[in-house]
Amino acid sequence: MAELQGSAAYSILDRDIGALRNQAIMLGSEITQQTTVSAFEAILERLTQDLTAIVPPQITEALHQIETRNGVISISDLAQGLGMSDRHFHRQFLRIVGMPPKTFAVCQRVLTALTLRTENPNMPISDVAYSTGFADQSHLTRMFKQYMRTTPSKVEIDSDGVLRSLVAKV
Repeated sequence: MAELQGSAAYSILDRDIGALRNQAIMLGSEITQQTTVSAFEAILERLTQDLTAIVPPQITEALHQIETRNGVISISDLAQGLGMSDRHFHRQFLRIVGMPPKTFAVCQRVLTALTLRTENPNMPISDVAYSTGFADQSHLTRMFKQYMRTTPSKVEIDSDGVLRSLVAKV
């Protein structure tokens, strides 16, 4: 049996696991009179019917747009394009994804930078920074270090192009 962190469960199930758990608990208390198997089936059926209430389509679209643009997107423009106020969008995104939209976008940019570094190990870090929407090399390095616990220059690639280590050398 595998145990998933919330973010991993979200990426696999495409659902907020905490909200699913809470809804399952509420639904379970409604049908405790039924047998265990039929109660479980009833919970699953009810959860399936209510998925749109758990993940609004605007949030799904926001995730898609942030990932498609590799995190290089104005969160305010995104919210406006989805017909939501900045505050409402931020609260909904945080509730569903578990992190603010700006943080999610920065994570996407850092992951894109990591991909560029692994695919093009000789590419100057300043070029990686500009390609991924960072203001400069130091901005990329700060964010990379914050999320990856190392700097872009310390990412090691084996001779066959496989990422070997993200652990910073002491």
